[in-house]
Amino acid sequence: MRKVFSIFTIFIVILLSTGCSKEKKLECKKSSSVTQGVEMTQTYNITFDKNKINNLDIRLDFSLDDTTINMSQTFYDSIKQQYENEYKKYKGVTINSNKESDRSFNFKILFDYNVLTQEEKEELGFNGSEDYEANKKVLEEKEYICN
Repeated sequence: MRKVFSIFTIFIVILLSTGCSKEKKLECKKSSSVTQGVEMTQTYNITFDKNKINNLDIRLDFSLDDTTINMSQTFYDSIKQQYENEYKKYKGVTINSNKESDRSFNFKILFDYNVLTQEEKEELGFNGSEDYEANKKVLEEKEYICN
Protein backbone atom coordinates (compact mmCIF):
# COMPACT_ATOMS: atom_id res chain seq x y z
CA MET A 1 0.00 0.00 0.00
CA ARG A 2 2.84 2.33 0.87
CA LYS A 3 4.47 1.61 -2.50
CA VAL A 4 1.25 2.48 -4.37
CA PHE A 5 0.95 5.71 -2.39
CA SER A 6 4.59 6.60 -3.21
CA ILE A 7 4.06 5.96 -6.93
CA PHE A 8 0.82 7.98 -6.85
CA THR A 9 2.61 10.85 -5.07
CA ILE A 10 5.45 10.82 -7.60
CA PHE A 11 2.92 10.83 -10.45
CA ILE A 12 1.10 13.84 -8.96
CA VAL A 13 4.38 15.73 -8.44
CA ILE A 14 5.43 15.09 -12.04
CA LEU A 15 2.01 16.08 -13.32
CA LEU A 16 2.03 19.32 -11.34
CA SER A 17 5.60 20.21 -12.29
CA THR A 18 5.07 19.62 -16.00
CA GLY A 19 1.62 21.17 -16.01
CA CYS A 20 -1.57 20.12 -17.68
CA SER A 21 -1.76 23.12 -19.95
CA LYS A 22 -1.86 22.73 -23.69
CA GLU A 23 -0.13 26.09 -24.14
CA LYS A 24 1.92 26.45 -27.31
CA LYS A 25 3.89 29.39 -28.63
CA LEU A 26 4.47 30.38 -32.22
CA GLU A 27 7.13 32.90 -33.20
CA CYS A 28 7.38 34.13 -36.79
CA LYS A 29 9.74 36.80 -38.18
CA LYS A 30 10.08 38.73 -41.39
CA SER A 31 12.53 41.48 -42.34
CA SER A 32 11.92 43.98 -45.10
CA SER A 33 12.91 47.37 -46.40
CA VAL A 34 10.23 49.94 -45.57
CA THR A 35 11.82 52.64 -47.67
CA GLN A 36 15.34 53.43 -48.74
CA GLY A 37 17.46 53.54 -45.60
CA VAL A 38 14.85 52.02 -43.27
CA GLU A 39 14.72 48.32 -42.44
CA MET A 40 11.96 46.72 -40.40
CA THR A 41 11.74 43.33 -38.69
CA GLN A 42 8.27 42.14 -37.74
CA THR A 43 7.97 39.44 -35.09
CA TYR A 44 4.70 37.73 -34.30
CA ASN A 45 4.56 35.91 -30.96
CA ILE A 46 1.30 34.04 -30.60
CA THR A 47 0.36 32.12 -27.45
CA PHE A 48 -2.20 29.37 -27.85
CA ASP A 49 -4.09 27.69 -25.04
CA LYS A 50 -5.86 24.46 -26.01
CA ASN A 51 -5.25 25.38 -29.67
CA LYS A 52 -7.02 28.75 -29.38
CA ILE A 53 -5.22 32.09 -29.48
CA ASN A 54 -4.72 33.54 -26.02
CA ASN A 55 -2.41 36.49 -26.82
CA LEU A 56 -0.87 37.99 -29.91
CA ASP A 57 2.22 40.13 -29.55
CA ILE A 58 3.55 41.96 -32.62
CA ARG A 59 6.96 43.59 -32.35
CA LEU A 60 8.21 45.98 -35.03
CA ASP A 61 11.92 46.80 -34.94
CA PHE A 62 13.12 49.65 -37.15
CA SER A 63 16.73 50.32 -38.14
CA LEU A 64 17.84 53.47 -39.95
CA ASP A 65 21.02 54.02 -41.90
CA ASP A 66 23.09 57.18 -42.40
CA THR A 67 20.83 58.48 -45.19
CA THR A 68 17.71 58.54 -42.99
CA ILE A 69 19.12 59.15 -39.51
CA ASN A 70 18.25 62.85 -39.62
CA MET A 71 14.54 61.88 -40.00
CA SER A 72 14.61 59.45 -37.08
CA GLN A 73 12.46 61.43 -34.63
CA THR A 74 9.91 62.39 -37.30
CA PHE A 75 9.63 58.80 -38.48
CA TYR A 76 9.27 57.51 -34.90
CA ASP A 77 6.64 60.10 -33.97
CA SER A 78 4.64 59.46 -37.13
CA ILE A 79 4.50 55.70 -36.63
CA LYS A 80 3.72 56.06 -32.92
CA GLN A 81 0.84 58.44 -33.68
CA GLN A 82 -0.51 56.09 -36.35
CA TYR A 83 -0.57 53.06 -34.01
CA GLU A 84 -2.02 55.00 -31.10
CA ASN A 85 -4.84 56.37 -33.29
CA GLU A 86 -5.53 52.96 -34.79
CA TYR A 87 -5.65 50.94 -31.56
CA LYS A 88 -6.53 53.32 -28.69
CA LYS A 89 -10.24 52.46 -28.77
CA TYR A 90 -9.60 48.78 -27.94
CA LYS A 91 -9.31 47.87 -24.26
CA GLY A 92 -7.60 44.59 -25.15
CA VAL A 93 -4.74 46.28 -27.04
CA THR A 94 -1.61 47.72 -25.45
CA ILE A 95 1.09 49.62 -27.36
CA ASN A 96 4.61 50.10 -26.06
CA SER A 97 7.29 52.04 -27.89
CA ASN A 98 10.99 52.45 -27.30
CA LYS A 99 13.40 54.77 -29.09
CA GLU A 100 16.70 53.07 -28.37
CA SER A 101 18.84 55.51 -30.39
CA ASP A 102 18.72 57.70 -33.49
CA ARG A 103 19.31 54.54 -35.51
CA SER A 104 16.77 52.18 -33.95
CA PHE A 105 13.38 52.07 -32.30
CA ASN A 106 10.61 49.54 -31.81
CA PHE A 107 6.93 49.16 -31.18
CA LYS A 108 5.25 46.29 -29.39
CA ILE A 109 1.51 45.77 -29.84
CA LEU A 110 -0.13 43.26 -27.50
CA PHE A 111 -3.59 41.90 -28.30
CA ASP A 112 -5.25 40.20 -25.33
CA TYR A 113 -7.79 37.81 -26.85
CA ASN A 114 -9.49 37.31 -23.49
CA VAL A 115 -10.41 41.01 -23.37
CA LEU A 116 -11.24 41.68 -27.03
CA THR A 117 -14.85 41.09 -28.04
CA GLN A 118 -15.68 39.05 -31.14
CA GLU A 119 -16.74 42.26 -32.88
CA GLU A 120 -13.40 43.91 -32.06
CA LYS A 121 -11.50 40.85 -33.30
CA GLU A 122 -13.37 41.09 -36.60
CA GLU A 123 -12.69 44.86 -36.83
CA LEU A 124 -8.99 44.14 -36.31
CA GLY A 125 -9.04 41.48 -39.04
CA PHE A 126 -8.75 38.52 -36.68
CA ASN A 127 -11.74 36.70 -38.06
CA GLY A 128 -9.79 33.71 -39.31
CA SER A 129 -8.91 30.50 -37.59
CA GLU A 130 -7.42 30.53 -34.10
CA ASP A 131 -5.75 27.16 -34.76
CA TYR A 132 -1.96 26.93 -34.31
CA GLU A 133 -1.23 25.18 -37.61
CA ALA A 134 -3.59 27.40 -39.61
CA ASN A 135 -1.94 30.58 -38.29
CA LYS A 136 1.54 29.20 -38.89
CA LYS A 137 0.59 28.36 -42.49
CA VAL A 138 -0.85 31.83 -43.13
CA LEU A 139 2.26 33.56 -41.77
CA GLU A 140 4.62 31.29 -43.73
CA GLU A 141 2.64 32.03 -46.89
CA LYS A 142 3.34 35.72 -46.19
CA GLU A 143 7.07 34.87 -46.10
CA TYR A 144 7.50 34.85 -42.33
CA ILE A 145 9.97 32.35 -40.93
CA CYS A 146 8.37 30.42 -38.07
CA ASN A 147 9.86 28.21 -35.41
